[in-house]
Amino acid sequence: MLDAGQRGDRFVSLSHGFLGHDGASPGEIAAKGKAEVLVYPTVTWRDELVIALRATSSGFIVDTASGERQASRLIIATGVVDEPPTIPGLAERWGKSVFHCPYCDGYELDRGRLGVLATSPLSIHYAQIVAEWSAPGQTTLFLDEKVEPSPEQLSELGAHGIGIEPEEGRRRPGSRAWHRAAPPRRPNQHACGPLRHAPHALARGFRRVAPLRDRGGASGSALQDR
Repeated sequence: MLDAGQRGDRFVSLSHGFLGHDGASPGEIAAKGKAEVLVYPTVTWRDELVIALRATSSGFIVDTASGERQASRLIIATGVVDEPPTIPGLAERWGKSVFHCPYCDGYELDRGRLGVLATSPLSIHYAQIVAEWSAPGQTTLFLDEKVEPSPEQLSELGAHGIGIEPEEGRRRPGSRAWHRAAPPRRPNQHACGPLRHAPHALARGFRRVAPLRDRGGASGSALQDR
């Protein structure tokens, strides 16, 4: 088994809502999983990043930073990468004060003020879910050019006590405006607790780059780390 340790949950401090692991750190969960796998005598674990894969007449060759490794069969478990909006200051707060899943990071926020970044039309419904985890009337939906609520949706948001901030309001997030108990410094800054958004999830790790053939002679593609 080759593992580069680049897990999607590595940005958070503790896991919540994961049955049997509530309150555990991502590192603890990964270490337990590794220990369970290594119980099997046929497993060898290597902490390495796979750079590329290619087929041969007898199987596959796996390229890593330390060299080539051969395998007769492969299980590619790359996971996904969350792609957040390109808003200054957001990436470094991911998993700390910017979250995706309200069920994973909701209860411990103690029903405080929450903000939701609109990333698609589905964000209208997502904001209504997030509002269930905030104090009444303490959720703000920050719009962008991709999301323009209809009059019916505005009525629904209002019924849930969700405030609306137009596009220009989210272009200057400002570190102070992104934290609980931080008073607004300018009219377009809002004091709120953690922000939430539903990021685009992309398959991690590989892209097709070159033709190859497997042992049966069928055409395929080489895979290279991106």
